[in-house]
Amino acid sequence: MNDYDVYHQWLGIPPEDQPPTLYDLLGVACFERDLDVIRRAAGHQSMQVRRLAEGEFAELGCRLLNEIAEARLCLINPARREAYDLALITGGTVPAGTVLPTAKSKSAKMLAKGSVKGTVEEIVPTSMEAIYINIAPMLAGQPRQNRWVIGYDPKCDFRIDSPVVSSIHCEVIYTSEGAAIADLNSTNGTYVNQKRIHSPHSVRRQDLITLGRDKRILLPGHLMAGEDSHGAIFVGKGAGNEIQLESPTVSLFHARIIPSGTAATVEDLHSKNGTFLQRGDGKPIRIQRCRLHVDDTLYFGSVSVQAHRLLTACGAA
Repeated sequence: MNDYDVYHQWLGIPPEDQPPTLYDLLGVACFERDLDVIRRAAGHQSMQVRRLAEGEFAELGCRLLNEIAEARLCLINPARREAYDLALITGGTVPAGTVLPTAKSKSAKMLAKGSVKGTVEEIVPTSMEAIYINIAPMLAGQPRQNRWVIGYDPKCDFRIDSPVVSSIHCEVIYTSEGAAIADLNSTNGTYVNQKRIHSPHSVRRQDLITLGRDKRILLPGHLMAGEDSHGAIFVGKGAGNEIQLESPTVSLFHARIIPSGTAATVEDLHSKNGTFLQRGDGKPIRIQRCRLHVDDTLYFGSVSVQAHRLLTACGAA
């Protein structure tokens, strides 16, 4: 009985598609999101197994029923399903008791082609929530000012009404070399590219500046000495991103796309689940910073986006 292929004989999963994914076990499309479809499929597969699990096949049937039940529980739980999907995409660790597709399996081929649920087919303009610090250029004859305080207090140069902003939160400093930002012992901190700063930190047009973790501020380009006219666009699930992706596997500010002429670079911003790049039919690999090719596919957590859409969005295509 050890040689009996229960997956093939009872569920129709051919040997080349084994070991099966959870989606294969239930007989649904890879990355199926409809919970009713998943529940009905699990019920159908269980009935099929019960019908065949008699006599000498009873033990095999019991094990397979447990696998189907575990697959159902995982795929109807959003958090567990997202973690499993991410592991399928990246080849990482999956929850105990589950399996990954083999390199030859149907699911692996679908992943290599990028034909997955959770793929961004079009980048739709969204309402990005960020606060513009409107520091006007100095006019001839005006007193020179090179420091501007930001905070909740009305006496600040720029007041921000937010519970994450301290009364005197930070200051923008301008020198002949460009702009810098310094935290003023705020409660929730000042961050540049997701790192909390503890001393004056120079900033560029391409940097992500937040008060606390999520309140994004924008500084005027004329403060950035010698900087290119193009700024970065940010990808994440927070409202402060130019490209917003709704998924538990996507971080608040996940990555940034930095244009340079007709090309662009993607850089991960210390995201929890990582940024992965797939080039051609190769396996997605985790990257920190990488030049984009127009035919690349990027995975932000478990959400895939075609590189050409990002290049278009940032004006590099």
